[in-house]
Amino acid sequence: MRSKSKRGPGRGGPGAPEEAPEGGAGAPSEPPASEAGAAGAEPGVAADTETAEARVAELEAECAAARDRWLRAEADLANYRKRAARDLEDAERRARDRVLSEVVTLADDLERAVAAAEAAETGDPIHRGVRLVHGRVREILRAHGVEVVDPAGQRFDPHVAEALFEVASAEHAPGTVVGVVEKGYRIGERLLRAAKVTVARAPEPGEAGAPPAGD
Repeated sequence: MRSKSKRGPGRGGPGAPEEAPEGGAGAPSEPPASEAGAAGAEPGVAADTETAEARVAELEAECAAARDRWLRAEADLANYRKRAARDLEDAERRARDRVLSEVVTLADDLERAVAAAEAAETGDPIHRGVRLVHGRVREILRAHGVEVVDPAGQRFDPHVAEALFEVASAEHAPGTVVGVVEKGYRIGERLLRAAKVTVARAPEPGEAGAPPAGD
C-alpha cells in the first residue's frame, strides 16, 4: 500500500493563511464613479450657465432695441399720416379759394352790369337775364360759406380791408372808411379777398373840407 503523503501547510492548504481581498477594509475607499463625474463636470456646467445668461441678456437687449425702433417707426408713421392729411386739406383749401376768388370777381362784374341796367331803366330781356345770373352766382357763393365784407362807415381794419388812399373829411372821424371801391369776401374767419377802400383823414387848415376858421 502506498502511503499517503502529507501536504504541508502551503498555498491553498487548509492551514494557509487567507489573503486579504483587494480593496478590503484596510484599503482607502474611492467615491462612486457618478459622484466623481459630477464633481469633475461642475466647472464646465458653470461656464455653460454663464454663457447662457450672457446670451439671454444679449437677446433681451436686442429685443428692447427692436421694440424701441418699432415704437419710433410707429410714431413717425402717425406723424406722417397727420402731416399728409394736413397738407391735403391745405391743398384742397387753396384750390377751393382760387376757384371762389374767380367766382367773386365774376359776381362783381355781374353786379356792375346789373347796376348799369338799373340806371338805364330798360326792360331789356338781356338785363333781366344778367340779374338772374347774378342772383344765381350769389347763391352759389353763400352755399360755400362766402360772405361779403363791406366796411363802409366802419373803422378801418387792415385785417379785412386795403386802403387805396385817404380823403380829407371833416364829417368823418380820421380812420373811418368813407368809400368802398371793391367789396371784400371771406369764408368764416378766413379772408378770401380784402376790400379796397378809401379812408378819411383830418383835413389840413385851408384844405377843402376843413372847418371854417374859428370853429
